[in-house]
Amino acid sequence: MQIGVALPIRFPEQVKLMRPAGGNAYTVAEQTTIEVGTGMNVASVKMQAQPGDRLALHGLPFTYAEAPVEGYEFYCNSPESVLGGSVGDIALGATTEIPEVLKGRLPLAATIEPDADNDGFGDETQDKCPQSASTQAPCPTIALESVGVTGRGKATVYVTSSTETPVGVTGTVKLGKGKTATLRGGTQTVAPGKLVPFTVRFSKALRKKLKELPKAKKLTLQLTARATNVIGQVSTDTTTAKLRGQG
Repeated sequence: MQIGVALPIRFPEQVKLMRPAGGNAYTVAEQTTIEVGTGMNVASVKMQAQPGDRLALHGLPFTYAEAPVEGYEFYCNSPESVLGGSVGDIALGATTEIPEVLKGRLPLAATIEPDADNDGFGDETQDKCPQSASTQAPCPTIALESVGVTGRGKATVYVTSSTETPVGVTGTVKLGKGKTATLRGGTQTVAPGKLVPFTVRFSKALRKKLKELPKAKKLTLQLTARATNVIGQVSTDTTTAKLRGQG
């Protein structure tokens, strides 16, 4: 917002987003208050604009030199710089006729940012994770750490995560002759600072192979913890353990 005259104070202005409702009628779709003074006034605001919307200014009442100053209201009523005016405030969500009063321009301009995830925050300056509406902070990268302990007929995998997230654990063992045993340890939510155990039970094929395998030989069990962040990036951590034959 540009104010070209010298002012002794700063004062509140309400910026409104007016949505056409037919003819000269407009609905107040969004509004926000900014404080302005002499020169260029820049503010970051959160308003979701649609094609055809108009910007409007509503001067809020304020006090100067201990005297109350009444507010005023002025709207841009058409793209041809015909201004519409209304006495008093139009409440958020209200619809009213705004007659054309004169030609001119509001000292107001807006840069509209894209909003890919439709969370109401601009993707360029307000939203550091535009791929997900669940957060406006930088998209979290999940770091996993895991360790596996084997026992008779099962393995226990202890998992910790940098971010609270659902984690799934799986296991694989190559049985030879092109065969692989796929094991599952389920899914649990893991919180930062917590060490969560997952039980991975051996399959029937793996138990049979271990019983047939001489004690001098071992199979390699690969255990993988997997999590997906809010933008679909997959994080994994893999640990291995040796399974001794029981034959």
